[in-house]
Parts: sequence; structure tokens; C-alpha cells
Amino acid sequence: MEQRWEPGDEIVFVDNGIADDRLPYVHENLDLLRKKGAHVIYVKEERPGHTNARLKSFAASGNSWLVLLDDDNTLGTGALELLRHVLRENPLLGGICPRIEPIWFKSPGKWIMVLGHHVLSYNHSSITGNPQLFGIWRGGALGARPPGGGMIIHRSAVEAFITMCDKAPVIRKLGRTGSQLVACEDFILYSQLYMLRMPTAYVDGIQVGHHIPESRMKFGYLMRLAFWAHFSFGFLGIMRRGKLAAPYSVFRHTGVLILSIFWNARYMLFWQVPAGYAAMFAGAWWGALKGLLDRDAVRIAIDP
Repeated sequence: MEQRWEPGDEIVFVDNGIADDRLPYVHENLDLLRKKGAHVIYVKEERPGHTNARLKSFAASGNSWLVLLDDDNTLGTGALELLRHVLRENPLLGGICPRIEPIWFKSPGKWIMVLGHHVLSYNHSSITGNPQLFGIWRGGALGARPPGGGMIIHRSAVEAFITMCDKAPVIRKLGRTGSQLVACEDFILYSQLYMLRMPTAYVDGIQVGHHIPESRMKFGYLMRLAFWAHFSFGFLGIMRRGKLAAPYSVFRHTGVLILSIFWNARYMLFWQVPAGYAAMFAGAWWGALKGLLDRDAVRIAIDP
């Protein structure tokens, strides 16, 4: 509602299972956006799942750049104006990671914020954040990756992702679906930019809020989320490196988690933090095993 819209801008709103009693509220707000000058496209996707909804939105939009927002995201004031400026100054960019901050429904404990950086889709909080205001990585170099909602990508990555989903339909199962908490299709989508060797950037001034309700701050929920999020990355590790390289995939992911434990050592006194890491380890190993046994886990290329 607070953005400045220009001719050609689109808002694609995907209804992926909105309750009937919520539809009047949704359409009322979409009409308000239309009155502010935005071209709003409303589409339904009957198949549940985050990936299915994303693919539906890609098909409905024809623009070169897309800002992907989940239903619990808000776009910071002036974000689109700054985005246009960055793209004018850097026309070869393929993707942008914005500053994504949590908006808590109640004050969180330190342990929640630590685990949240792994599984709650934000990259900046009161305990850590990106020290630079702006950075660009050359094409093919791994830069700051947006953790889910808030991702800003060029159409080229979208087309490559659609092709990959056609080649490996199991990717659709690696996105959130209802109470199923797997989630790594965002990683696959943004990795297309690295494969295409398009430069990427981090822009601190483009800010996205991630609203986190109390139900997602509970210990049990975070343990399940930690397990299944890393299950999906363990499964993906088998797909990206091949089943013969399974030991390497498992040990590499384990090494990344151990390094993260080292950087968060001062928080390990909160018993919930080591418990969360234990859930991450268990999820990654179980995901790798399932990937080994799953016939649909075909090898895909997502590394430059």
C-alpha cells in the first residue's frame, strides 16, 4: 500500500487455499491496491504447496523482475523506488538479497533468534546481520542469498527454474506444503542465477519484514522446522552431487553446521540451541538417506 507504482508494474496474488470467509477481506485490499495504480492479477492454484504457488505466479506475470513475497512478508516503505535505482545503476544484475528482518508478535529469547537465523527466513536481527550496506558479487560467485520470502530475481532465473522443475518434478515436494515443513526450493531457484553466471547483490536499504507469530516461536515447532528444513537440504545434497557422492554430501553439510556452532558458541549455554542443532544434524542425515533410496531424486545441476 505504501509503494509508488509505475505503469507496467504488476501484483500477482496467488490464492493457494484461502478460507472462504477470508476472501472478502482479500479482495477488498486488492481493490484498494488497484485504486493506488497497481495492476493486480488474482489467480488460483488448486494444488497445495509453496512451489506450486510460485510457479503459478511466474506463469501469470510477464515482467523481467520479480519480488517474491510470502503471505507473512511486508515490503518496506520506498523499497520499489530504491530497487529501480539499483537496477538502473547495475543493469546486468540477476538477483538481489534485501535486508529481511523478523517482526515478532512477542519479544523472543536469544535462543529463538539464533535458531531463527537457520529456519525462520530472515538475515538480520539484533544478534547478527550483514555488516555491509551494499555489495555485488560477480557472475558465478556465491553471494548473499535471500532466505525465502523477499527474494528479488530476474526472469532468467525463473525460466531456468521452471525447466528444472519439469526435469525433476520432485523439486515441487521440496517446498512448504501445509503442515509439511520441508523447504529448500528457494535455494534451488536463486542458485539458477549462479548457474547463469549473472551478478548478484545485497542491498541493505531494500527492507522486508517477516512477521513471526507466537505459534512459530515455540520450542516444539522450531525443533520440527529445524529437522525438516535440513532434511530437505540433505535430500537436495544427494540430487546436486549424485548418489555416489553421498558421503561427501553428508560430511559437507555436517561441516557447515559445525562451523555454525563455532560461530554461535556463546549461545550454546541456552540448552535449546544445541537441541536445535541436534535436530538439524538428524534432519540432514535422514534427508540424505531418503535421497539415496528415492528413485525420483535425479541429479540436477545447481552449482556454477
